[in-house]
Amino acid sequence: MERKPRASHMFANARPRRAGSARGGRNKPAPIPLPAPVPTDSKGLVLDLKQILDAAELKTIKSAKKLVFHTVGDTGGVRDGAAQQTLIAEAMEADFGADTSERPAFFYHLGDVVYYNSEPENYERQYFRPYQYYPASIVAIPGNHDSSPSTADTPGDLNQFMKVFCARKPQPLVADFDRTSMIQPYVYFTLEAPFVKIIGLYSNNGEGPGLLDPDGNKAQLAFLEAEFTRAAKARPGDSRAVVVAVHHPLFSIGKDHGSSPTMLDQVDQLMEDTGLIPDAFLSGHVHGFELFIREYKGHEIPYVICGTGGYNDDAHVKDSSMRLPAQFENGFSLAQFFDFQYGYMRITVDENWLTGEYVGVGKRQANALPQSGVLESFNVDLKKHLVSSF
Repeated sequence: MERKPRASHMFANARPRRAGSARGGRNKPAPIPLPAPVPTDSKGLVLDLKQILDAAELKTIKSAKKLVFHTVGDTGGVRDGAAQQTLIAEAMEADFGADTSERPAFFYHLGDVVYYNSEPENYERQYFRPYQYYPASIVAIPGNHDSSPSTADTPGDLNQFMKVFCARKPQPLVADFDRTSMIQPYVYFTLEAPFVKIIGLYSNNGEGPGLLDPDGNKAQLAFLEAEFTRAAKARPGDSRAVVVAVHHPLFSIGKDHGSSPTMLDQVDQLMEDTGLIPDAFLSGHVHGFELFIREYKGHEIPYVICGTGGYNDDAHVKDSSMRLPAQFENGFSLAQFFDFQYGYMRITVDENWLTGEYVGVGKRQANALPQSGVLESFNVDLKKHLVSSF
């Protein structure tokens, strides 16, 4: 199929009509410093969707009065040659149907793009090839595997991640793959879009818990406070949903990858200080799906963990026999979990509602395509701040 060059950003190769290892060691005691120069003004840490989307696509979103996007984390298929990751990418591609109002505007990656240490040579197999036919932009926050290795004396860096996602202008990176580099302003940033703004954070390189202030550097917390303050002051005139994305979950029942209590306390304090209560939280890291509904100051907030994008490692919750809904401290209630299921999230936002759908993707059986379907859904009433799951 003939390819049509685009003036700036390019996303997907044209899909042909006919279909054509043991885990490495990790030693990361030293946290990753925030990449220099660390921004001091949060106003420059904004990526507007119109910078990466065609005007016609933006017009369709506004005419439809809603925005759809994909999100999932922990995609790097290092263990099986990206076979399962590719199946999930193909299921996501199937969402780009004839109805343009239902097509996702972008894929928001929740971190751990390339295992195990963001090796440049692994980006082709774990990123560019699996998503070579995905026909939309991909933006990302770094996960703990998206940095080079650290030793006790020498911390790693985020150089390769920034080359792919934080370039000054879009440019091709790998021969034969049309996807260009993304132009995010930094490793933490705000994505401004119709109906939603997504504040993305970097929770550093540990297996857990996450860390927002490496070596006492409070720059990221200052950014988050500034963004919460800006969003709070803009309301009620700007009634868009506010979503926070961070790789390490603030709360989790994962057996191997659990909660980040210090991060939870820091974010809660900023919510208290600024008066801004986000409408949803998105995380990866745990290689499973968990949906918590938290009661906080009269609001119900979904905290969603979706780390099922292709890394071949089933997650386990601490107690798979628990009865749902299960109650936990700090107002968290577990509504649903899947610990042996690949999949991704499809999120739809309009003026009144944020709807999340967890789409499960099976494993390929012989030559048959895996079956996919919605396994869990939830709605957030953006006016009443109530959540229903079904």
